[in-house]
Amino acid sequence: MGDPMSATPPSSWPPPTGQVPVDLPPPPGAGSVTPPPFPPLPAAPFGAAATSIVRHPTVGRRQRWGAIAGVLGAAGLAAGTFLPWWRADVEGTGTRFGNGWHNVLGDMSWGPVLLVLAAVAAAGVAPALANVRSAPAAFASAGATGIAVLVVIAQTLTAFEGHPHTGVTVTYGLAVLSASALIAAVGVGLAVGSDRAAKVSDSRAVGAVG
Repeated sequence: MGDPMSATPPSSWPPPTGQVPVDLPPPPGAGSVTPPPFPPLPAAPFGAAATSIVRHPTVGRRQRWGAIAGVLGAAGLAAGTFLPWWRADVEGTGTRFGNGWHNVLGDMSWGPVLLVLAAVAAAGVAPALANVRSAPAAFASAGATGIAVLVVIAQTLTAFEGHPHTGVTVTYGLAVLSASALIAAVGVGLAVGSDRAAKVSDSRAVGAVG
């Protein structure tokens, strides 16, 4: 008997030139030549594209410099409450020096109030130094700074009022207090103005993308 495998004609691989193989099985060990499909990409949540487009540094340069000026001005305002504001020459008593904690003119001592206002003003703009934008804190700082400026103006005008039997002379402490209040007001104004402009820019950009 002959070999039973001899009845099967041997396959020719590769086929002769010009012939296209039809339904030929792949060579042994070749496996599947079709690459597996790529997994689907996760869908981004609604609004994510707009957020990535309009995102920018949290605190701008102008706002950061304004915060620095605000903190320095608030520190000077707090320190100025301990410096002599005026010198009072009282008849029969002699010379007395007054400041925010000792009012020799008989009025209220505004040192504690100014100290609290200075702390609020500095704390309100301090987040900008850490690259954190906080609109409520910035507006609280603006309010405290505005009140502090009004108090300093009122105390300056009080020094120039007429006081019976007392000669009042303004000293350097009131000048330091006034300059510090001005620096704090400018710095906080820059910080708050830059923060408001950045929020308006964000809202416009989101509206344009949406």
